[in-house]
Amino acid sequence: MNKELPRTDKSLDGSISLFAKVRELTAFGAKSVATSVEILRETQAWLLRERLLRRSAEESEARIRQELAAEIATTKRFHQLVAELLAQSELQPLLEEVLTAVIELQDAHFGNIQVYNRTTSSLRIVAHRGFNPDFLQHFRDCQDETTTCGRALIHRERVLVENIRNDPQFASHRTAAEAAGFCAVQSTPLLSRRGKVLGVISTHFPDPHRPSDRELRFTHLYACIAAEMMEHQLPDDASIVSPRLRLDRIG
Repeated sequence: MNKELPRTDKSLDGSISLFAKVRELTAFGAKSVATSVEILRETQAWLLRERLLRRSAEESEARIRQELAAEIATTKRFHQLVAELLAQSELQPLLEEVLTAVIELQDAHFGNIQVYNRTTSSLRIVAHRGFNPDFLQHFRDCQDETTTCGRALIHRERVLVENIRNDPQFASHRTAAEAAGFCAVQSTPLLSRRGKVLGVISTHFPDPHRPSDRELRFTHLYACIAAEMMEHQLPDDASIVSPRLRLDRIG
């Protein structure tokens, strides 16, 4: 019959218990460290989001300030020009002033104003900035619905082409446009109070471009002024042989 041998180390039970405690504490410590790391990561992510939101808010505020300043400056320039135009009795200088103002407003490189002749059903350039003779010859008497001015005339609404290379309707005029040096164009119709088309004002840009909403809004106001003056000073048939307008005779 086997006898139970006496333990030689009375502290064995205590050592096993201590080892279990150490293992438990170690596991708890590792878990605590992992939790702390996770908390640290979440805190860093939160701080980053806050920093980005603050930066976005600051940029938005700066942008709003810039837009407000531009709005005030444009409004001031508009009222100044209106006062000057009211004192102007000749139509040609008035159209020149409106064209210059719209080009400056949109920071455009080129521009022109065309008057509609109902006798020939065509648009004739009466004021322009920056164009070479070849361009003026190409668009001398425009009766083409594929041009932006022609579309603005027909539909009685603004036409925007941000890139002429991507506009199928403009395909037949790309060579003339590229030779003139523009890639984008907008055309705004000049409408009388009764909705009669009197002409078109167009601006052109050397690179793909779209004027801002503010610029287009003030362009509409300038177009209204030009149309108002034209309605009072042009003959009823809007004949562009009127001595009040200087025609660009080419060739």
